[in-house]
Amino acid sequence: MVVSNGVACYGALSRYLGSLATTLKRWDDAARHFEDALAMNARMDARPWLAHTQHQYATMLLARRQSGDRDKAATLLDAALATARELEMRALEERVTDATARMKPDLHYCDRSVDARRRHQIRSRRRNPLITELDNRGQRADSVGAPLGG
Repeated sequence: MVVSNGVACYGALSRYLGSLATTLKRWDDAARHFEDALAMNARMDARPWLAHTQHQYATMLLARRQSGDRDKAATLLDAALATARELEMRALEERVTDATARMKPDLHYCDRSVDARRRHQIRSRRRNPLITELDNRGQRADSVGAPLGG
């Protein structure tokens, strides 16, 4: 089934059912609906709606977090991004780029924890005036033998 008002087409109805199933956390139903929507939108050559479906399906997979979901989500996001750029769909391009960026920290868990520690150290230095003063003098706070400010 296709949703249309005679003047405009909004793609496969299955995409909307997939979104609803995602909201209800009915993951298997959502996957089935999104697969149906991918097929229908491809058959209709409804590339904008295909890109929207790829993005929403990827988002569902990232929320579901089952084995293989991340890889499939990455593939879907890559395809959605390529289409969004080609068709100059800026809003979708931004959403897909954001989803891809949110994926990356999880891909490198160890790196993320190191980055988080580093950000914490930087924030801690900003809050401690004594450390700021040492930094201004060209000394590193961690090179001073005694604990600072506490």
